Amino acid sequence: MRATPASGTPQSVRFSLTIAGPPGTHSSAKRRLPRFISPATDGVLIQAYAHIDAKHVTLLGSSTADVSSGSAACGGHTGYPRTCAVAAPAPVGDDDFVVTTYDAAPSAGTFSTAAHVLGRGAVNETVVSGAANTASVFISGVVSSLNPAQTFASLPADGMTHSFGFVLQPQDFDNDPITAGNNDPYANPITLTLAETGGSGHATLVLNGTIVGTTATITHSSDTIALRYDGQGRRIRSRIRR
Repeated sequence: MRATPASGTPQSVRFSLTIAGPPGTHSSAKRRLPRFISPATDGVLIQAYAHIDAKHVTLLGSSTADVSSGSAACGGHTGYPRTCAVAAPAPVGDDDFVVTTYDAAPSAGTFSTAAHVLGRGAVNETVVSGAANTASVFISGVVSSLNPAQTFASLPADGMTHSFGFVLQPQDFDNDPITAGNNDPYANPITLTLAETGGSGHATLVLNGTIVGTTATITHSSDTIALRYDGQGRRIRSRIRR
């Protein structure tokens, strides 16, 4: 059974945010780890809701922070990597925290319409009165664009089965490539649709080695997408569209 939020003085819950930097500023092994946070992150918003408020209708606490290079929240550290501490008020009890990262710092506690969302995450924590409450959260990158090497394939009708792999590189609003692990999938999963010309019903999408038909949804960086053509009918030209 989960506790219900109690009334009284809001407690402070401390979050730690590490901005590792763009590719090339750290090893490729670290770059592929989960807990992706866009290197363009300059601001963060943390909102608290009662866990029993499943649709997050009633806001119980909110905090914004400037986490740009050299900011006070980051201890004055510049460049990458930098670890920043952000505190958010929340009532005692079972709370949900929703974290949103932006490519601009807040002004007077708010983000302007010019600020773009880079990532989102949420975590459930039990807040204890008088305790040093801390929390960690996975941030899921918001896909703004794709930078695919190729989105179409032209395959011969030679009666043989052909497979063609597509490489997709999801990017955030600031054109930084997004990594998405098991705990931090894309905030807005990528749905792809197969369109055929020169034939019909001879091609299908293959997601992670499994035939899925004419649509596929990619949620993690490790997902693979390919086109499978049975070589029948006329010469086929297929295109994958988001």
